[in-house]
Amino acid sequence: MPAASCSASCCGSTGRMGRSSALLVLHRRGEKREWRWSSWATPRPLYGLDHLADKPNAQVLVTEGEKAADAAARLLPELAVVTSPNGSKGASHADWTPLRGRAVIIWPDADGAGLDYANAAARLVKRAGAKSVAIISPPADAFVGWDAADAEADGWTQERCARLVRSATHADAAASPSAGDGRRRTPQRDTLIGLTERCDLWHVSYRTAFVTFPVNAHRENWPVRSREFRMWLSSRFFEETGAAIGGQALEDGIRILEARAVNDGPEHVPATRVGRAQDRLYLDLGDASWRAVEIDANGWHVVKHPPIKLVRSVAMRPLPEPEAGGTIEELQQFLNVRDEASFMLVAAWLVAALRERGPYPVLVLNGEQGSGKSMFTRYLRALIDPSAAPIRAVPKDDRDLVVSADNAWVLAFDNLSSVPIWLADALCRLATGGGFATRMLHTDREETIFEARVGAGPGQSHRADRTAAKASQLSGVTQAAG
Repeated sequence: MPAASCSASCCGSTGRMGRSSALLVLHRRGEKREWRWSSWATPRPLYGLDHLADKPNAQVLVTEGEKAADAAARLLPELAVVTSPNGSKGASHADWTPLRGRAVIIWPDADGAGLDYANAAARLVKRAGAKSVAIISPPADAFVGWDAADAEADGWTQERCARLVRSATHADAAASPSAGDGRRRTPQRDTLIGLTERCDLWHVSYRTAFVTFPVNAHRENWPVRSREFRMWLSSRFFEETGAAIGGQALEDGIRILEARAVNDGPEHVPATRVGRAQDRLYLDLGDASWRAVEIDANGWHVVKHPPIKLVRSVAMRPLPEPEAGGTIEELQQFLNVRDEASFMLVAAWLVAALRERGPYPVLVLNGEQGSGKSMFTRYLRALIDPSAAPIRAVPKDDRDLVVSADNAWVLAFDNLSSVPIWLADALCRLATGGGFATRMLHTDREETIFEARVGAGPGQSHRADRTAAKASQLSGVTQAAG
């Protein structure tokens, strides 16, 4: 019979209290004494009981193995980290009663044995009287056998580990074994779609999908296939899971969201820079908060959440927040105009540019070299629709012209020594509400249609070497699947 005992090193992982999988026991038989290895009595004490004692009110994290427990204790110092002796096969031999009344989260290894351990430990912990039990699902890109020690070796931060812990699901809803490595993980695509619960999916009349999603304290409107929405999805996925979204999973998720927007979402009319709701006009300030100026018969004021679907292009730049007071006549001192009648034409063009529908006039600026035509054009563009490229060269064909108009509210062209016939016709179509159709790329029969709802044609002058052309937002591009 044993007369004394003490713990000693043996096979296993080294922890804060040394090895814990066996005891070196002093046996005494008569006058003869000898040391013998002996296994723990069943049920065996948990590894990390000192953590439970030190943090009586903390959540308890259960890992698979002592090495993972030590790593998790360093990564998540606010939690009490424990494990059962002897790894994945030791759950049924451990004494789980110290976890009675505690909130428990289980972090298994990323393999079939880890899932079996998590399920077995969850049943035993609940049987011992734990207040709640949840199981962490390892990241989708984790290699087989990945655990807390690997997370520490990979440079995971405390914040990233905390996000992983918060993603744990209730033990009753955790994944069950399946084929392959024995683990059924939630596909990244499904996780991604779950992150869009606060997004509004909608479409326009030509069946292009859009989405309204929250950014800080405001909401933004972008096409579902836009770079901005892709970046938002990727960022949200990383925030939620601590992992990077796979390219194919992202594409699959966007296709599903696109179909839902077109088939199930409501139809809206998007507005670039200027739009209308009932008897009110809205001018998009283009700022980071997505505010707009609301204009009605009684005046104007800035609103944080305009009731229309304002959309933007990456080239749009913000307008300054307007200030009350002043008169239109104060603008004349900055413009090199010939007479009062010419200034009245400019003022009328500015007012027309603030309407959400046409017909629209096209303004032609004539003057000698050095008379300030380029600066004149920049001033007018900046008053209505600031852009990263305020004045541009004439596009090479009508298709490029319509694409430019689809991404801006004002088009300003520089150095026009003459206006070619095709450009005159194209500007007329833009100003009067024409359209443009071309074959969709990678298809034989489908068309991409640019539908314009804009106003009056250009005044053409062979002496003109600067032209600022107002062409309103095109209603969009119709894309057929294929």
